[in-house]
Amino acid sequence: LLSYPNLINLNKNYFYIDIPKSGSSFIKSSIIQNGNSIIKISNKYPHSALFKRTFFINSIKHKKIITFIRDPIERFCSVVREKIFLNKYLGGFSPSKFNLPFIDREFYSFEIEELIKKIDKLPIFRTDRHIIPQFNFIKHYINHPNFEIFHSSQITNKLFEIGIKESSFPNKEISLQTSKEIFNKNHLNLESIQILKNYYKEDYDILKKVRNND
Repeated sequence: LLSYPNLINLNKNYFYIDIPKSGSSFIKSSIIQNGNSIIKISNKYPHSALFKRTFFINSIKHKKIITFIRDPIERFCSVVREKIFLNKYLGGFSPSKFNLPFIDREFYSFEIEELIKKIDKLPIFRTDRHIIPQFNFIKHYINHPNFEIFHSSQITNKLFEIGIKESSFPNKEISLQTSKEIFNKNHLNLESIQILKNYYKEDYDILKKVRNND
């Protein structure tokens, strides 16, 4: 609560904006591997580590900030594969992070269209962070003078460039491997795709700028 939201120290010169399902596990693992986490832990368990963060009282004006984004609908499909299709023992998936009684419920593999409609109507502050637009993690820093956004395909090159040496992204020992054949964009109907495009409009606007700068 006292530190800048979603901001993690990469090294003494760079900060990273942590965005779930956009290479987050790999990047955190790389930070651990380079000895920049607070508690030493195996890099195979990046979500169990504590990372260095900066308090609000400290200026970040002269630091460099980077982050990585991916196609929003591909990111959504990745969440669905992990939370629903691989969740054989726990049942369905609720897009709400609070799961309020009589208001929220779990959705199953045959209810993807209903899930998307639910997400579209669910307030952002109540939505699971793996689903909310990537823009919501970025917006706090959009006007920072040294902020750069890259496509997730550039993770390996950019980390190496700033001195974070690690194996190529993605690392199969860290990331949860889910086959796109299980569920992908082609499994969505036109109405669902349009809802998601509208929901992730700001993400697509950013992604377009990123691609134009490549």
